[in-house]
Amino acid sequence: MALHPRMILFLLLGLSVTSEAATSLCVLDMTRCVCKVMAIHNPQGLDCFEALELELRDGKLDDSSEVDTGKYSNVLSLLWIDKLIFNNVTISSSFISAVTPFLPFLRLSKINIISSTLKGVQPLKYPELPKASNIETLLLEDVRMDSVLLQPSFKQWLFGSLRSLVLVRCGLVEIDCSWAQTLENLAQLDLSENPISFTSMQNISHCPSLLFNLKSLHLRRSNLTSLQSLCTLLSLTPALTVLDVSRNNFSIVHYPHCLQLKPLRMLNLYNSLEVFNNPPLTLKKLNLSHNRLIRYPSLGHLSHLQDLKVDSNQFTILLNETGVVLNSTPVPPVGFTQNCVKATGRTQPNDSPLCLTFFVGFLSYLVYFGCENPFC
Repeated sequence: MALHPRMILFLLLGLSVTSEAATSLCVLDMTRCVCKVMAIHNPQGLDCFEALELELRDGKLDDSSEVDTGKYSNVLSLLWIDKLIFNNVTISSSFISAVTPFLPFLRLSKINIISSTLKGVQPLKYPELPKASNIETLLLEDVRMDSVLLQPSFKQWLFGSLRSLVLVRCGLVEIDCSWAQTLENLAQLDLSENPISFTSMQNISHCPSLLFNLKSLHLRRSNLTSLQSLCTLLSLTPALTVLDVSRNNFSIVHYPHCLQLKPLRMLNLYNSLEVFNNPPLTLKKLNLSHNRLIRYPSLGHLSHLQDLKVDSNQFTILLNETGVVLNSTPVPPVGFTQNCVKATGRTQPNDSPLCLTFFVGFLSYLVYFGCENPFC
């Protein structure tokens, strides 16, 4: 039986290998491998040579005496993984110090850290790393993190190549422009569900290198009370096409001039407001679900709109201002497979189909403008 070439290297490094399935600490499903953290302490259980994605779960990667941190880098260097996930893991500064110099030589481009703790992180003592990081996507969700991670000794190497940065429920209050400026290649930024202060949000406006290439900005559940507070920030994002400010505390949204100049394609205002006026003209997708709207907004000038969600509002004035003639057939709240409502009195410019969903009490209507629907 021929050994996998990486298995041979594994043996040459003096790492023991077992063929006993019962001792395996990993589950391999196609190209995804999920392992207990102790598998990296005991490499004979790390049977993930074919995996492109490795998830390490439930344990500690620390600096205790029984752990040889040099083996961490040896093990990772033998894998062909593109994505590394830490889930419910405590990660120490010694682990970060051990693997950082080797990361540039791996195929690794995505790191997710979920429900974990970065413990006792200290400035790394590598005055000059071999080459820039290859990491393009970094996700931290429900992570307790030492702010040292974002300091100069580490930031340029890690952030310089990032295209996507997700920091969700990480307890961020202040955002330092000194590290934000290193994110000059960033296209997606998600800072949702953090208690970011108004002042800190304004500080981001002083980081033009961060904002210039930004295409997608997510600020869900961020205690925002006015879109006007983001006006300066948004004025510095000429490429922005996706804005998610759902689950905030807007009462009314009057779009400032800076937003009207955007090539905005998707706007999510789910569960955020009472009054809605003058949306950007370039929108293709608009989510107004679960708000307190009582009047159906006038959207006749949105010639590119294809997907509109306005369900679970408090409409009292629905169709008299839309210019739509409906073949009105009630639809039960559950199951849209029997009946639906087709719009017959309006067509979208540029042959752009518009699908609209709205609900009134227990009566549901599904409205389609020029698009085929499997339920009709």
